[in-house]
Amino acid sequence: MVYWIICKGEKMFSLEENISGNNFIQLLDICFGLSSYLSLTKPILSACQFDVDLCDKIAEDMVEFKIKTIYTRSWFSYVIYEGTVPKNIFEIYIFKANEQTKEIIKKYYNNLFFDIKDIEERRKTIMLEDICFFKNKKLFLGTVSHEYICSLYTDDIDDENKSKLLSLAKWKEKKDRKEEQIIIDI
Repeated sequence: MVYWIICKGEKMFSLEENISGNNFIQLLDICFGLSSYLSLTKPILSACQFDVDLCDKIAEDMVEFKIKTIYTRSWFSYVIYEGTVPKNIFEIYIFKANEQTKEIIKKYYNNLFFDIKDIEERRKTIMLEDICFFKNKKLFLGTVSHEYICSLYTDDIDDENKSKLLSLAKWKEKKDRKEEQIIIDI
């Protein structure tokens, strides 16, 4: 299973395990230090019944930092094809990246893919997902939480932070997929 992918110039690297605990906190510290904005995706609800209170609570906690909502059929590494889900659209929330939003993320999440290990708890809990970080308006780290996918574009990241990010896990080189990089209109 590929957990995340790093783009470094012409190269990408896949992470072979989720990032959690202290390494997750370090990842957040680095990403929030580099970021101007972050995005979270409202999950697309299927026929399963979820307790959406937690999803709404996270959105409520972050509301004062919300810049805009984007409605789209495609977002980082994920496309909705017509007729595949009821609404046929993603609801993406763009937030200001700052110390307050970092603390809110840390309050609700303890790993990069927002993974809930207990299958019964996962069936009844739904949270905002697919965290993406933007330096200025350009994506440098994007995830698809439930698919365990993440890409890091290091072209605009200084060598010290590149090194720190790469030190958080074991990596495997992959082919570059620059076409997944997003530039948001703010």
